[in-house]
Amino acid sequence: MFSWRKTMFEHLSTATPSCFTAPDEPSTPLMYFSKFFDKDIFEVITQQTNLYSHQLIGCNINTNVSEIKAFIGMKMPAMENYWAKDTIYEKVADVMPLKRYKCLSRMLHFQDNMSSESSEDRLVKIKPVLDHMRSKCMEMESENQFSIDEMMVPYKGKKAGSLRQYLPSKSKKWGIKIFSALVCLALCMTSWSIKGSLHLMVLLKLKAKSLG
Repeated sequence: MFSWRKTMFEHLSTATPSCFTAPDEPSTPLMYFSKFFDKDIFEVITQQTNLYSHQLIGCNINTNVSEIKAFIGMKMPAMENYWAKDTIYEKVADVMPLKRYKCLSRMLHFQDNMSSESSEDRLVKIKPVLDHMRSKCMEMESENQFSIDEMMVPYKGKKAGSLRQYLPSKSKKWGIKIFSALVCLALCMTSWSIKGSLHLMVLLKLKAKSLG
Protein backbone atom coordinates (compact mmCIF):
# COMPACT_ATOMS: atom_id res chain seq x y z
CA MET A 1 0.00 0.00 0.00
CA PHE A 2 1.00 3.60 -0.60
CA SER A 3 1.05 6.21 2.13
CA TRP A 4 1.02 9.97 1.54
CA ARG A 5 3.36 12.32 3.38
CA LYS A 6 3.95 16.04 3.23
CA THR A 7 7.20 17.25 1.72
CA MET A 8 8.68 20.36 0.17
CA PHE A 9 7.87 20.80 -3.49
CA GLU A 10 10.94 20.64 -5.74
CA HIS A 11 10.66 22.62 -8.93
CA LEU A 12 12.40 20.67 -11.71
CA SER A 13 11.62 22.91 -14.67
CA THR A 14 14.43 23.36 -17.20
CA ALA A 15 12.77 26.09 -19.29
CA THR A 16 15.17 28.65 -20.71
CA PRO A 17 14.57 32.40 -20.29
CA SER A 18 12.09 33.89 -22.70
CA CYS A 19 13.53 35.31 -25.92
CA PHE A 20 10.28 36.83 -27.14
CA THR A 21 10.55 40.24 -28.76
CA ALA A 22 7.57 42.29 -29.84
CA PRO A 23 7.32 42.98 -33.59
CA ASP A 24 8.26 46.43 -34.85
CA GLU A 25 4.78 46.90 -36.29
CA PRO A 26 1.83 44.86 -34.98
CA SER A 27 0.04 42.84 -37.62
CA THR A 28 -3.54 43.75 -38.45
CA PRO A 29 -6.43 41.47 -37.41
CA LEU A 30 -6.82 40.49 -41.09
CA MET A 31 -3.18 39.39 -41.25
CA TYR A 32 -3.62 37.17 -38.21
CA PHE A 33 -6.88 35.80 -39.60
CA SER A 34 -5.12 34.95 -42.88
CA LYS A 35 -2.54 32.85 -41.03
CA PHE A 36 -5.28 30.33 -40.32
CA PHE A 37 -7.85 30.92 -43.06
CA ASP A 38 -5.69 30.76 -46.17
CA LYS A 39 -6.56 30.10 -49.81
CA ASP A 40 -6.61 26.32 -49.32
CA ILE A 41 -9.39 26.30 -46.71
CA PHE A 42 -11.44 28.85 -48.64
CA GLU A 43 -11.26 26.56 -51.68
CA VAL A 44 -12.52 23.67 -49.54
CA ILE A 45 -15.44 25.76 -48.25
CA THR A 46 -16.26 26.91 -51.79
CA GLN A 47 -16.20 23.36 -53.15
CA GLN A 48 -18.33 21.95 -50.32
CA THR A 49 -20.85 24.80 -50.54
CA ASN A 50 -21.32 24.25 -54.27
CA LEU A 51 -21.58 20.49 -53.72
CA TYR A 52 -24.19 20.87 -50.97
CA SER A 53 -26.30 23.23 -53.08
CA HIS A 54 -26.36 20.60 -55.83
CA GLN A 55 -27.32 17.89 -53.34
CA LEU A 56 -30.04 20.04 -51.77
CA ILE A 57 -31.72 21.81 -54.70
CA GLY A 58 -30.30 19.97 -57.70
CA CYS A 59 -28.27 22.87 -59.09
CA ASN A 60 -24.97 24.56 -58.38
CA ILE A 61 -25.06 28.10 -56.95
CA ASN A 62 -21.62 28.67 -58.51
CA THR A 63 -20.02 30.54 -55.65
CA ASN A 64 -16.27 31.19 -55.63
CA VAL A 65 -13.46 31.95 -53.20
CA SER A 66 -13.82 35.73 -53.48
CA GLU A 67 -17.55 35.58 -52.75
CA ILE A 68 -17.07 33.25 -49.77
CA LYS A 69 -14.46 35.63 -48.34
CA ALA A 70 -16.86 38.55 -48.75
CA PHE A 71 -19.68 36.54 -47.16
CA ILE A 72 -17.64 35.63 -44.08
CA GLY A 73 -16.54 39.24 -43.72
CA MET A 74 -20.19 40.31 -43.78
CA LYS A 75 -21.44 37.81 -41.20
CA MET A 76 -23.34 39.80 -38.58
CA PRO A 77 -26.55 39.97 -36.53
CA ALA A 78 -29.68 41.81 -37.72
CA MET A 79 -28.36 41.47 -41.26
CA GLU A 80 -31.49 42.67 -43.07
CA ASN A 81 -31.05 46.16 -41.61
CA TYR A 82 -27.98 46.67 -43.78
CA TRP A 83 -30.13 46.40 -46.91
CA ALA A 84 -33.28 48.05 -45.54
CA LYS A 85 -34.25 51.34 -47.19
CA ASP A 86 -34.15 53.40 -43.99
CA THR A 87 -30.99 51.85 -42.53
CA ILE A 88 -28.99 50.81 -45.62
CA TYR A 89 -25.22 50.60 -45.22
CA GLU A 90 -23.58 50.79 -48.62
CA LYS A 91 -20.26 49.21 -47.62
CA VAL A 92 -22.17 46.00 -46.95
CA ALA A 93 -25.14 46.28 -49.29
CA ASP A 94 -22.95 46.97 -52.33
CA VAL A 95 -20.98 43.74 -51.90
CA MET A 96 -23.92 41.48 -52.80
CA PRO A 97 -27.75 41.55 -52.80
CA LEU A 98 -29.60 40.38 -49.68
CA LYS A 99 -31.10 37.48 -51.64
CA ARG A 100 -27.63 36.20 -52.54
CA TYR A 101 -26.47 36.62 -48.93
CA LYS A 102 -29.38 34.50 -47.71
CA CYS A 103 -28.64 31.90 -50.37
CA LEU A 104 -25.03 31.56 -49.19
CA SER A 105 -26.19 31.43 -45.56
CA ARG A 106 -28.38 28.47 -46.42
CA MET A 107 -25.81 26.63 -48.52
CA LEU A 108 -22.56 27.28 -46.64
CA HIS A 109 -20.98 23.89 -45.99
CA PHE A 110 -17.63 22.48 -44.87
CA GLN A 111 -18.04 18.71 -45.23
CA ASP A 112 -19.66 16.40 -47.77
CA ASN A 113 -22.88 14.99 -46.31
CA MET A 114 -22.18 11.73 -48.12
CA SER A 115 -18.78 11.37 -46.46
CA SER A 116 -18.06 8.18 -44.53
CA GLU A 117 -16.80 10.15 -41.54
CA SER A 118 -18.15 8.89 -38.22
CA SER A 119 -21.46 10.45 -37.28
CA GLU A 120 -20.59 9.95 -33.60
CA ASP A 121 -18.31 12.99 -33.73
CA ARG A 122 -20.49 16.01 -32.99
CA LEU A 123 -18.04 18.25 -34.84
CA VAL A 124 -17.83 16.15 -37.99
CA LYS A 125 -19.59 18.84 -40.06
CA ILE A 126 -16.71 21.29 -39.50
CA LYS A 127 -13.88 18.77 -39.11
CA PRO A 128 -12.02 19.85 -42.30
CA VAL A 129 -11.87 23.43 -41.02
CA LEU A 130 -10.77 22.39 -37.54
CA ASP A 131 -8.07 20.08 -38.90
CA HIS A 132 -6.79 22.75 -41.27
CA MET A 133 -6.64 25.44 -38.60
CA ARG A 134 -4.87 23.14 -36.17
CA SER A 135 -2.25 22.29 -38.79
CA LYS A 136 -1.69 26.03 -39.31
CA CYS A 137 -1.23 26.50 -35.59
CA MET A 138 1.36 23.72 -35.51
CA GLU A 139 3.30 25.51 -38.28
CA MET A 140 3.72 28.61 -36.15
CA GLU A 141 7.06 29.07 -34.41
CA SER A 142 6.84 27.67 -30.91
CA GLU A 143 7.72 29.78 -27.89
CA ASN A 144 9.16 28.59 -24.59
CA GLN A 145 6.61 30.47 -22.50
CA PHE A 146 2.93 29.65 -22.78
CA SER A 147 0.00 28.86 -20.57
CA ILE A 148 -2.81 26.34 -20.54
CA ASP A 149 -6.18 27.93 -19.91
CA GLU A 150 -9.80 26.93 -20.13
CA MET A 151 -12.14 28.85 -22.42
CA MET A 152 -15.83 28.88 -23.14
CA VAL A 153 -16.96 28.98 -26.76
CA PRO A 154 -20.48 30.48 -26.58
CA TYR A 155 -23.13 28.15 -28.02
CA LYS A 156 -26.82 27.77 -27.18
CA GLY A 157 -27.80 25.39 -29.96
CA LYS A 158 -28.94 21.79 -29.49
CA LYS A 159 -26.75 20.07 -32.12
CA ALA A 160 -23.61 19.76 -29.99
CA GLY A 161 -25.17 17.26 -27.60
CA SER A 162 -22.99 16.50 -24.60
CA LEU A 163 -20.29 18.91 -25.81
CA ARG A 164 -22.48 21.81 -24.73
CA GLN A 165 -22.26 22.72 -21.06
CA TYR A 166 -23.83 25.13 -18.62
CA LEU A 167 -21.30 26.87 -16.35
CA PRO A 168 -23.00 29.54 -14.22
CA SER A 169 -19.67 30.98 -13.07
CA LYS A 170 -18.69 31.98 -16.63
CA SER A 171 -19.70 35.23 -18.33
CA LYS A 172 -20.92 33.10 -21.26
CA LYS A 173 -22.81 30.43 -19.36
CA TRP A 174 -23.79 28.14 -22.27
CA GLY A 175 -21.17 26.79 -24.63
CA ILE A 176 -18.37 24.34 -25.32
CA LYS A 177 -15.59 24.24 -22.75
CA ILE A 178 -12.08 23.82 -24.15
CA PHE A 179 -8.53 23.94 -22.87
CA SER A 180 -6.10 25.98 -24.94
CA ALA A 181 -2.37 26.53 -25.19
CA LEU A 182 -1.77 30.28 -25.43
CA VAL A 183 1.45 32.11 -26.24
CA CYS A 184 2.67 35.66 -25.63
CA LEU A 185 0.77 37.13 -28.59
CA ALA A 186 -2.49 35.89 -27.09
CA LEU A 187 -2.87 33.46 -29.98
CA CYS A 188 -4.31 30.04 -29.42
CA MET A 189 -1.72 27.52 -30.64
CA THR A 190 -3.94 24.51 -30.15
CA SER A 191 -6.78 23.36 -27.94
CA TRP A 192 -8.82 20.35 -27.00
CA SER A 193 -12.25 19.67 -25.62
CA ILE A 194 -12.73 18.02 -22.25
CA LYS A 195 -14.23 15.01 -24.05
CA GLY A 196 -10.72 14.00 -25.06
CA SER A 197 -10.79 14.62 -28.81
CA LEU A 198 -8.48 17.25 -30.23
CA HIS A 199 -10.37 20.19 -31.65
CA LEU A 200 -9.12 23.64 -32.57
CA MET A 201 -10.92 26.85 -31.75
CA VAL A 202 -8.75 29.74 -32.89
CA LEU A 203 -9.31 32.88 -30.88
CA LEU A 204 -8.15 35.96 -32.77
CA LYS A 205 -8.73 38.35 -29.89
CA LEU A 206 -5.41 40.14 -29.75
CA LYS A 207 -4.34 41.91 -26.59
CA ALA A 208 -2.54 45.15 -27.33
CA LYS A 209 -0.53 44.95 -24.12
CA SER A 210 0.90 41.63 -25.23
CA LEU A 211 2.48 43.37 -28.21
CA GLY A 212 4.58 45.57 -25.96
